[in-house]
Amino acid sequence: MRRTRDYTPLHAALWRLLDAHARGADRAIRTADIGLILRVDERVVRQLAAELVRCHGRPIGSSTGRPPGLYVIVAAAERAAVIKQLEGRLRETYRRLKAFKDVTARELVSQLELDLG
Repeated sequence: MRRTRDYTPLHAALWRLLDAHARGADRAIRTADIGLILRVDERVVRQLAAELVRCHGRPIGSSTGRPPGLYVIVAAAERAAVIKQLEGRLRETYRRLKAFKDVTARELVSQLELDLG
């Protein structure tokens, strides 16, 4: 596991908040609400959560269901749901990347043909 990011007071505050109030997907807290509590932008909340998972091994999940938000993973089914969600995002990102590369390659060939005319 990559542990390169320092564990800051904001990381600690987010973890304490989730561990105390959002144990399990059914108790997820919206990132906007977390941002208000921690006095940071929603994007910072998402970044902190990602770093807690990636760099510090914290079991944090995110849900788009009801309730939407971040939570501490406490069950195998929650872990499986997060993995499924991440794999879906990865597949979609790969499809977008492939389409972008294909379009870009076609556009480059077309532009070369025009330039060489």
